[in-house]
Amino acid sequence: MKTSIPQAIIRLVALTMILAIGLAGPIAHSHAATPPGQVALPDNTALRLGNARALTSLPMNPKTPIMIELVLAMNHPEQARSFIDALYDPQSPSYHHWLATGAFNAIFGPTPTQVQAAKYFLASSGLTVLPQVPGNSAFLIAAQGPERSVEAALHTSIRYYQGRE
Repeated sequence: MKTSIPQAIIRLVALTMILAIGLAGPIAHSHAATPPGQVALPDNTALRLGNARALTSLPMNPKTPIMIELVLAMNHPEQARSFIDALYDPQSPSYHHWLATGAFNAIFGPTPTQVQAAKYFLASSGLTVLPQVPGNSAFLIAAQGPERSVEAALHTSIRYYQGRE
């Protein structure tokens, strides 16, 4: 039997996690201590949840897969910023000299080794790495898995909220 969940119920899920040279930090409500090598992101609870109330009973089966997307860090961010600034500076010789499709990712995107490390992390955390969708950013890796696996992988707690109307 399928369970219908009202749209007013908002699931606080870590949808995006930044991966920078190894593991970066959790996105959702984090546990008290941040493990070494990880970064806690402050003020990361969605603003819409400010007026919502936490639910004490879960509206979904905990085995229902949750999809997440890992956002890989940019390589050479300072050079990328300078490059982008030059594209929009009328005094620059690079003004409006756009890169060919895929060139930005080739120069500033994650390396194949970084992508493999991220995929290995997700898979070893009990998540299923999803195929890359054509046209999606090379910086994104999608995965899915049970709630508990997502919580453990991202060092976060998933909470359920209902919006106040």
